Amino acid sequence: MMDIRFDYRQDFISEVIVIQNRRQLLEKTANCFLLLCYNILKSRDIVTLALGGGRTPIDLNHYIVSFSSKYDIDWTRIFIFFSDDRCVPPDHPDSNYRMTQETLLRYVGIPESNVYRIQGEFGSEKAALLYEKILKNFFNSDGFPEFDLTLLGVGTDGHTASLFPKNRSLYEQHKLVIPAGRGPEGHERVSMSYPLLNRSKNIWFLITGEEKKNIIRKLQFGDFEPMNCPAQGIKPEHGNLVYFTDQKLL
Repeated sequence: MMDIRFDYRQDFISEVIVIQNRRQLLEKTANCFLLLCYNILKSRDIVTLALGGGRTPIDLNHYIVSFSSKYDIDWTRIFIFFSDDRCVPPDHPDSNYRMTQETLLRYVGIPESNVYRIQGEFGSEKAALLYEKILKNFFNSDGFPEFDLTLLGVGTDGHTASLFPKNRSLYEQHKLVIPAGRGPEGHERVSMSYPLLNRSKNIWFLITGEEKKNIIRKLQFGDFEPMNCPAQGIKPEHGNLVYFTDQKLL
């Protein structure tokens, strides 16, 4: 079953794609991902992607790799960034960079020189400063860069990237990248800020599992309380917002 709905509640259009079969939802998301990259490369030299972590992207990456041969994509023109990561070395089991490298990047042929990781091993303060400098240098901008796609998840507490409820990082309006406090697993985190995330041309949430039912409903119908549900604060300035979920809205 697929349900597509448009929501004009917050001065932008959000699209909700509901497929009540997790495998089919992941297949749909993977094909949309590949098609977006393919279409961008028909008119531009590069694609810039901001990816996150968590369990669901592992399965999504499997389908992206499986379907990649259907699309004529020059992966050497794809550039990878990270919405957030834990302050661990790049080979640590909890590293978003390591997960993405092991489940996606090594299989599609994206050069290591095209992958810009958060250097969490230096600690949250220094890693945030270093990553902000990397972004400004890459995009040759002192403002907020625009990624072609930012792919996010959401936790059962409503957090997205490493923006957690009631954290002071939610107030940031000027920095691109910020220390985001300690996550539930005990690691310090680094995250892109609201202003940077919201500059993306496309923002996609992938939300799966019965335990996320209340979250997807809150995102669509709940009172606007981003301090309690940070994912509500993702409101693209000019781009498109899409929720991919296997949970019915009503």
